[in-house]
Formats: sequence, structure tokens, C-alpha cells
Amino acid sequence: PFIPEGGTVCDIGACLGDHTVCYADLVGPTGRVYAFEPNPAAFQCLLYNMRDRPWVECYMYALADHVSRCVMGPEPHHLDNLGMVTIHREMADGPVVMSTLDLESRYWPRLDFVKIDVEGVEAALLHGATTTLRTFRPPLLIEINRAALANHGATPDEVFRRLHAVGYVFMPICITDATSDPVLRIQEDEVDVVCVP
Repeated sequence: PFIPEGGTVCDIGACLGDHTVCYADLVGPTGRVYAFEPNPAAFQCLLYNMRDRPWVECYMYALADHVSRCVMGPEPHHLDNLGMVTIHREMADGPVVMSTLDLESRYWPRLDFVKIDVEGVEAALLHGATTTLRTFRPPLLIEINRAALANHGATPDEVFRRLHAVGYVFMPICITDATSDPVLRIQEDEVDVVCVP
């Protein structure tokens, strides 16, 4: 319900494009999807999977809180999981561009929805998205992974503080084994949260 036909969606951490395809089909050819995937192997799959949807723009960028270049690497305990590749280290001559959502969205006329799944860089990404979120006020879907955040020196509480600072409230998605206490759901090791202004 957050994604209108003709709307604009930003898929950050698009991986192979399974969410991206859904967003592209929801907005249709009159809409726009901006898909960001910094893992070179996944990015090639993303391009292939979006070949019949020219209204999807794909960028091999990592989004965080500043502009730089970086090397991507797997999460330490998920070496074989293509979807769990993250910013490994910054390098001046790194193969992947690192940018901010504020910089990338500065010429967008609208933004209706944002998905964020960046393997622990969520807090930094939100710090680099403050102007975008205050300008467009899009609903967000964010993956909160306690271990992945810890690998980048962050915590779920830091993510939630950044959301609160820009006027967002959030609720975990409870598909199975739901509890009536959203705070307990948010304390889990991994949870997806919907965030609205």
C-alpha cells in the first residue's frame, strides 16, 4: 500500500533484485526504481534480472554516511552467502564507489518508499540520508541484524535513535510467532521493521 503506480522506490542493498522486481512491477513503466548493490557479482545478476524493466536504474554503489571508495567482503560467519557481503574496508583506489543517499537523491523529484538491507551499515546509511528523509518522508523497510551491525561498531538502538531523530516511528513485521509486544520483537537478533513518519 505504500508503493503507488507511477511512484518512486529506492532499493538499497538490492542483491539479485528479488525485491527490485516487485517494486518495479508495482510502480510500472511510468514509475522509477533506483537499485543500489555494491557487490560486483550480485550487481551483474541484478542488471540481468532488470533487463526488461528500463524504468529501473541500477548503481554499483555502497551507500553510507560519506563519500569514499571501498572494498566489499563477506560477513565473517557467512562466507558463502552472496547476500551477506558488506563494506569490508575503505581504500582510496577501492573498486566500489561509496556515497550517501542524500547525494544520490538530490535531483529526484519524488521518493515514495525505501528498502534498506545493507548488512550492518544501516546506522551510517541513515546518517547520510537525513535530508532525503526529511524532504520526502518516505516509508521505510529496514532489516535490523544485531550481529551485522556489531561488525560495523553499531547497535540496533543506534538505528532506532537515528530514525527517531528524523521523526519516524517503527514497528517490526510479525509474520509468524508474533508477540503483542513490539519491543520484544525488536530485541531479537534479526528483525525487519516498517518505519513511517
